[in-house]
Amino acid sequence: MDLRYFNQTGWTAIFNGTETEVGRMVRVEAWDPATGTALVVDPKRGAMRPVTDYEDFSHLEKADQVVAAVPLHWHKPHNPCSGFVIRGQGPANQHDHAGLDPTATSRR
Repeated sequence: MDLRYFNQTGWTAIFNGTETEVGRMVRVEAWDPATGTALVVDPKRGAMRPVTDYEDFSHLEKADQVVAAVPLHWHKPHNPCSGFVIRGQGPANQHDHAGLDPTATSRR
């Protein structure tokens, strides 16, 4: 499981790319309160920007949300789990210092 596919809003903006930009996935960080348009970070401007301002915007895709993280206060050599990441759409996943373990889940 890759944390790149998790974000706070639960949505990812997909961009096709242009002659100067490669296609990419960008986390939706917020929604414009006036228009409801998805907002992403524009690193060149250093500001939030509506996805519709980009000529290569394609569509939005549902992403998973991390709704909580539960740390474990014990650590044993045979169990390197340091806690659980609670997903918005499914099971909790064990987390260790190397990242998420996609094979270890705890059903709600």
